[in-house]
Amino acid sequence: MRLLGIFISLSLGLVFAQAQPADREALWKEVADAEKKGLPKTATAKLQLIYDSAMQDGKHAEAIKALAKRITHVGAVQGNKPEEKITRLQAELEKTPDEAKPLLQTILGHWYWQYFRANRYRFLQRTATAQPLGEDFTKWDLPRLYHEIDLHFTNALADGRLKTIPTTDFADLLTKPTLPEKYRPTLYDFIAHEALDFYTSGEFGASKPEDAFEVQVGDPLLGPLDKFLAWQPQTTDTESPKIKAIRLFQDVLRFHLDDADLAALNDADILRLLHGKKISVGNGSNDRFIEAMQALVEREPGPLSAWARYYWAQTLHANGDFVRARQVAIVGRDAFPNSRGGKHCHNLVAQIEQKSINIQTESIWNAPWPELSVVYRNITEVHFRLVPADWNKLREKNFRLSSKEERQALLKMEPVKSWRHDLPPTDDYKQRTELFTVPDDMKPGFYFLISSADASFRENNNQTQTAT
Repeated sequence: MRLLGIFISLSLGLVFAQAQPADREALWKEVADAEKKGLPKTATAKLQLIYDSAMQDGKHAEAIKALAKRITHVGAVQGNKPEEKITRLQAELEKTPDEAKPLLQTILGHWYWQYFRANRYRFLQRTATAQPLGEDFTKWDLPRLYHEIDLHFTNALADGRLKTIPTTDFADLLTKPTLPEKYRPTLYDFIAHEALDFYTSGEFGASKPEDAFEVQVGDPLLGPLDKFLAWQPQTTDTESPKIKAIRLFQDVLRFHLDDADLAALNDADILRLLHGKKISVGNGSNDRFIEAMQALVEREPGPLSAWARYYWAQTLHANGDFVRARQVAIVGRDAFPNSRGGKHCHNLVAQIEQKSINIQTESIWNAPWPELSVVYRNITEVHFRLVPADWNKLREKNFRLSSKEERQALLKMEPVKSWRHDLPPTDDYKQRTELFTVPDDMKPGFYFLISSADASFRENNNQTQTAT
């Protein structure tokens, strides 16, 4: 799931998770009407009424939604500057009851992060300074901005009550989920994964200190789940995003260790292993990743096994083991064809099985006769035709066929010579090159050489190539 899209939208489009009191329900309709008419000031006034009423009734999700939308509308009226939106929400945070602060902390973290990503080049050009940076965050250096985003996520996750609040209770604040709810069952899960996106993004790599923490390929981050949960990495770089991510992954995984449904656990563990493969230093990360993914597949009975199989197969493919990659992906594709993992497995299998052919030869054929170089994959024969060419017309067109119609007409012409060559099968699904001597019985002249993977030289579901 992704946060904040709902706050910047100018249309309401929300179905509340719980029934609204009559007055606020009417006010929300008035807000939607004002937004449709392009009246942000009117919408802002109505949203303030909703916020005050919802806070009095303890409806924090509704209140925060109204607050965020109000701040967005105020910003639109006053020039739509993202930095002003952040400043206003920061000021509101101090007035907000404790029960509502965790989600507001998350919103602030995201808005700061979005601002950084839109202005990355400015922050990356600045050097860290020991001088006070003031309250104007647009002038902060990279370490100071990282600290601010980290602070908001840390404060949000410090509230233990989040682990008891179903994510569905805050449905008003969330965009349409891209993952099943059981993968993010509590508000803690939602916020924790938002924070993990930040810590694992690599956006703040430029701010690393000299004693920066590094994950070695043999560390438990790429190991079995039990070994990872018992791991206590030692480092003086306690503010490292890598350390923050490791500890948060451990917290999320421990939280779901005894779940009857392992979906939330295994989804987080897949992310843990992907992160480990990306940041680990040393040789052998792919092998350790594959071993860990195999173990995860064995304990996951549901659609997530196809998701794990996709990453397992993708890594085998990167290692050059196309045969095993295809085998692993086919199982995921067939077991859960409609899941995200099943669909990705399907695409990987199609990529591995894709047919290709490329022909290269000299433009002049005479003794000693040149060779035809056939670079191919997943085909077992290649067909050739020689078709007479008009030298003067070719010269006018720089010896190129300039339109689809010309190529189609060429395929319909009667060839003066046709032949074929059998190709050894590419059982490993990798490219192979075969060399063949060109025909030596042609009359002098100018010809088009047309090659095809199919004897019919059809245009659809086939690969043809033309050379002069």
